Amino acid sequence: VKTAADKPSYAAPAGAPYTAEDIVVNTEAGFQLAGTLTRPRGTAKVPLVITISGSGEQERDSRLATVQGYAIFRDIADTLGRRGIAVLRMDDRGVGASTGRETRTVATSADYANDVKEVLKYARSRQDIDATRIVLLGHSEGGMIAPMVASQDRGVRAIVLMAGPAYSGRRVMMFQNQDNVNQVKSLTNAQRDSIMKMVPGALDSIGRTNPWIAFFMQHDPLKVARLIAQPVLILQGETDHQVTPEQADTLYATFRTAGNTAVTMKKFPATDHLFLMDSVGVPSGYAALSDKHVRRPVLGFIADWLNSTLK
Repeated sequence: VKTAADKPSYAAPAGAPYTAEDIVVNTEAGFQLAGTLTRPRGTAKVPLVITISGSGEQERDSRLATVQGYAIFRDIADTLGRRGIAVLRMDDRGVGASTGRETRTVATSADYANDVKEVLKYARSRQDIDATRIVLLGHSEGGMIAPMVASQDRGVRAIVLMAGPAYSGRRVMMFQNQDNVNQVKSLTNAQRDSIMKMVPGALDSIGRTNPWIAFFMQHDPLKVARLIAQPVLILQGETDHQVTPEQADTLYATFRTAGNTAVTMKKFPATDHLFLMDSVGVPSGYAALSDKHVRRPVLGFIADWLNSTLK
């Protein structure tokens, strides 16, 4: 049973040069999205990063119950708050302090993209935010959603994709299943093959009842990438077993071939899907990692790129 003491605090740390304000966005669909806005102290209008979480039910920090101490968006908000950039991080619909729980059974990535549009509209209404300098930063599925929004909204200044997929969800999930099977050392190759033969049918069957899976399986991120005119930062861990590293190269090439010259890609060695220091990168090993904070070189690269892009 969770007690109030287990609830994460979204307050700014003591002595931080930024404030943390709890906010609520009322959506047109009738539910409320709750979040925290961290904002550098002072009166000037500041640029803003809106974070977009990966798949599954995520609160605003994208903490993981199985990886105690991990909070990717809190680490990002803290770094950027100290570098002059505001960050708005939200609880997913139906999670944490956000309402709309009943919509989750039918919601797809396209619906979550609509939630981001609502948050954008809110951010632009604030007098203390520079509406011409709003960036979307997505992790994992969020790295698929950020381009979906930016392709339809030229007012978005730039996007940051952290382990964003280049492949269809079907291809990603086929790989993840194969990878999981490969990790089980006791299986013979014949056993692995026979398990994998069942996977396509199993995915189809889930897709028939689960709208999120159905959308994810058929969505082509490269089709959306070709529509992006804004600056893009692609970040990738080289030991990522969930979104494989070569997908960053594919994304980079696709943006560039479509005529976008403002594309930067950075890969980090010994860095996993969570952007933690991890020479192996297998999800089953996350909980045992000694450092659960996003790697400093990753945080520094994001801050430097944003500050030069938002000049």
